Amino acid sequence: MDGIGNVSSLRAGLDPLANVAGAGRSPAEAAARMEEVFSTMLVKEMRRALPEGFFGGGNAGDVYSGWLDEQVGKSLADRDALHLEEMLRHSIERKQLASNEEVLP
Repeated sequence: MDGIGNVSSLRAGLDPLANVAGAGRSPAEAAARMEEVFSTMLVKEMRRALPEGFFGGGNAGDVYSGWLDEQVGKSLADRDALHLEEMLRHSIERKQLASNEEVLP
């Protein structure tokens, strides 16, 4: 494998959006997962705007802050508080239809 392939595979492993709409997922599942990832990232960025973290500094503070981000993000997504799931599902379904029509002669 060349250097570019190695970098691409590393980026895919670190990318929180990688495999969100992976093979075997329905558009509804992919949309729900995407909303969860987006909500978590939103909470993380909002929390970073605070002058000091809730849990102080160091490794323990990072672990607890990450956990808080994930739990609040998941809670927002479970309640569809951002109202993104339906829009994302619809967009994924349209894209799938368009790609299927391109394949057909």
